[in-house]
Amino acid sequence: MKQWLLERRDLGIDTVVATFSGHGARHDHWNNMAGNYQFQLDALHLAAEIGMKLQQRILLIRDSVPSLDELLDDLDRGPATSRERWAVPLFYSGVARGLEEQRLTEVEIDSLPARVKDCLRDDRPNWRSEKNWIEHVRQSPDDEAEAMAISLPLDEQSLDWADARSCDQIITELIARWRAAHLAAPSRKELCEGYGDVANDRLYFNVQQMEKAWFDRYKKDNICRFDISATKFS
Repeated sequence: MKQWLLERRDLGIDTVVATFSGHGARHDHWNNMAGNYQFQLDALHLAAEIGMKLQQRILLIRDSVPSLDELLDDLDRGPATSRERWAVPLFYSGVARGLEEQRLTEVEIDSLPARVKDCLRDDRPNWRSEKNWIEHVRQSPDDEAEAMAISLPLDEQSLDWADARSCDQIITELIARWRAAHLAAPSRKELCEGYGDVANDRLYFNVQQMEKAWFDRYKKDNICRFDISATKFS
């Protein structure tokens, strides 16, 4: 592992990021990987030894909250080096899309131990419950523009497609594909009005996370006649 880190440091990578879902067995349970907790701690120690910076991320999961004090003890026993540490609600992506019962509410976030609250990411004032995101979206201008990053997932088919085009052609065709898909997809306000739950007080850290949850509810009731892979919902 030290050799692996050295090779990446020599390529110019200067920071190692470790994400924790609780202490010890709690973390291993949520990551479905025995020993992953200790592996990440060991990796942080090795990275510090060779002069790399550390980023320690803590996912706030209801069942893991009682173990976070022990996690912070282990992290504090780590090497004194350049590091940042922050805690954040569950991302709405991947396996976590099925773990909404583990998402903390605003009351639960505000009731966290002081030591954990001190780790909350700097954008904490912008986190909102679903009912408050609904109000935020309703009050937003209808023509509000949103910057998006256009992605190209890499597989054999997409690589063959890209190899046959210049960089300018790739960008032009991807933009056209994304514009067509988003013109056919429901707007944020449509998703909010049709699939928002005003009774939900669980926290989401930005409106894009909230919108993905609304879109998943939309998909259960609708056939998507557009290319989802060419949208922000992919």
